[in-house]
Amino acid sequence: MVFLRTAASLIAAGMALLTAVPAQDTTMVGTWKEATVTDADVNLLTQAAGNASYYAPEVTTAICLIAIEGLWTQTVAGTNYKFQVAGCAVNDASGLGPCVDRECSTCQAAVYHLVGNWMTAAKNVHTEDLLAQALQKQNTKLKSPLCFTEVTYIEQQIVNGIHFRYHILGCETTMPGRCSSDCATPSKYNVEVFAQPWADVVQVISGVQVQ
Repeated sequence: MVFLRTAASLIAAGMALLTAVPAQDTTMVGTWKEATVTDADVNLLTQAAGNASYYAPEVTTAICLIAIEGLWTQTVAGTNYKFQVAGCAVNDASGLGPCVDRECSTCQAAVYHLVGNWMTAAKNVHTEDLLAQALQKQNTKLKSPLCFTEVTYIEQQIVNGIHFRYHILGCETTMPGRCSSDCATPSKYNVEVFAQPWADVVQVISGVQVQ
């Protein structure tokens, strides 16, 4: 069996990012119990397995999904989820998500829950698109609209969604999001964004100039 150790978890009815650890190396408390698969569980696994930015760096095997064949949950400080799925190993991110017309062996995917602490987030097109989308929305949390020329670092925290802290270079502008041209004198900003991608929620919750 192949373990898919994603960087995703479910808190209340929302998914959030975390760094996962190998299931076979983790000391667990509590008892695993078989559970009925709900729409929220399907959404959790689909979101986690279908987005390359949710994979922990040590993951060497990714899969596409055909069906969820079973689910077990374990209550500790939060809830751990262990899915038994039918799926195929894929070679790159383009193959993630649902499989189409493929015969696959049974694989196992583990999704873990971790609460509270800040950790490094992947800096990629997905996370930068979330920032651009948040900045383009009208909000009262920024003194002035911002565009960014570069994302230097991203942190993330599990709440009831995904709490991102972006460290960026950018400018005040009338066209927020990605800067259409280089800023003459870019400044450093820390911009915090709350996102629930499964619910189409993304918004700026704070923005501070640090230089």
